[in-house]
Amino acid sequence: GPPVNVGTYQIKAELDNVPNYYIAGGSATANYVIDPALITLAYADLIITYNGETLEPTVSTPIEGLGVILSYSKYIDGGMEDLTAPPVDAGTYQVTVQLTSTNYSISGTYTKDFVIKPALATVSFSNLTAIFDGNAHAPTVTTVPTTLGISLSYTQNGIAANPVNAGTYQVKVVLDGEPNYYLEGGSVSASFVISPATLHITAVQKAIFFEGDTDLNSVFDFTVTGYYGNLSTFNVGVAGYTNPSAIPAGNYPLQYKSTIPNYVIDNASNLGTLYVNPFGPSTPNVHPRLNCVQYDEATNQYVAHMYYENPNSFTLFIPEGSSNHIFYVDGNVPVTGVVPQLFNPGIHTFDVTFNGTKMIWELTSYKTSLTEAVSSDASVTSQRCDQDILNSGARTSGQEIERTASTTFDLSTITGYPNPVSDMYYVNLDENHISSVKVYLVDIQGRLYDVRLTRNLTRKQLEFDLTNLNSGLYLLKLDFENEQKILKVLRQ
Repeated sequence: GPPVNVGTYQIKAELDNVPNYYIAGGSATANYVIDPALITLAYADLIITYNGETLEPTVSTPIEGLGVILSYSKYIDGGMEDLTAPPVDAGTYQVTVQLTSTNYSISGTYTKDFVIKPALATVSFSNLTAIFDGNAHAPTVTTVPTTLGISLSYTQNGIAANPVNAGTYQVKVVLDGEPNYYLEGGSVSASFVISPATLHITAVQKAIFFEGDTDLNSVFDFTVTGYYGNLSTFNVGVAGYTNPSAIPAGNYPLQYKSTIPNYVIDNASNLGTLYVNPFGPSTPNVHPRLNCVQYDEATNQYVAHMYYENPNSFTLFIPEGSSNHIFYVDGNVPVTGVVPQLFNPGIHTFDVTFNGTKMIWELTSYKTSLTEAVSSDASVTSQRCDQDILNSGARTSGQEIERTASTTFDLSTITGYPNPVSDMYYVNLDENHISSVKVYLVDIQGRLYDVRLTRNLTRKQLEFDLTNLNSGLYLLKLDFENEQKILKVLRQ
């Protein structure tokens, strides 16, 4: 039959049952050409979003059953690279259309740009707060999809910063190595806060602080809870005083007077109590005293009923140790854990159980020109307790004892012994003056010397240890309220 498909055909014509005519040569021939029909393709989905699967545009023809074959090339470094399969990743591709039938040809271009756009990723933050611990911190960042690579950067006031110290940081997230995804605006940011860590500082008193002393830090040991590192320097003080030596005697809340970066001190305004003990020759000192001794038949031990008098209007702190101790004279064995260390104003009592051997309570409560202590001793020969003494009120009730001091006495009766002396030198005084007399030891050039003085209230003696003095003549000045006694002391 007649041709249908595209092609070039030769057509031959002959007369059929026409006897009256003829065709020269018996027939006539010619070429007959059927050209491809022109069709217009319809394109759709030439821009599509990445979804992790193979993606292709939609190409349709106006002829039912007419198929197309698509091939792809990718723009790479200014050139084209043919692909062996439909594309998956985001990018710009060139798609070429080929018809499955040669009977048709495409009207217009048969190549198109096919774009796979990156998909939108989302980022969310959690754990946007942390507490300083000396290490770098980071918030938790969640992405959708969950496997995306990200990069975090931090700034403070627009300057790059490492999120270690306490403060507020701007954290920015960008995608890293993810060409198939993008973030709205290119990045996502949030505020990330590292809060200061909490410090608790406990001040442990280890020595007496006197009026005029300058270094508070040397007086206190500090226990720090919550510090990450080695905190060895403290700036402690008392409110209202920049110079510790100007703090008058009394009791004060001890404060931390500066800040520690990355920390807040939960008790900075009150690290403890600073006990500033009075200093100087006219300072009222604390008097240790024995009330009486009582035998305890049940334990075959003795109980010394001790008390102290603090004439100051504030508490003194004298830690147990060389300045505040009870010891047995025989072997100088200490009796620990029994002496008070905080001496409140007035008179207060405590008891010491001992074996009857002579023991001494020695207390150094202030500095003068001499290294000075006050002592009281107890033994089996001390005044025994009876109910009248225990119930007398003044010495055991904590109320103030009233004493009537003699305003005058005969200075000529005051002597010292032994003289010459090689070690211990003694001066006897009555109870009313032994605590109040001011004492100075000078040489004949008027130079002041520091020796150890013990005011023994039990024996009513001033006891001077002159062991460390060089040989020579010294003057011991005893200043009473209105009179002065000078004793010449020859050190062998």
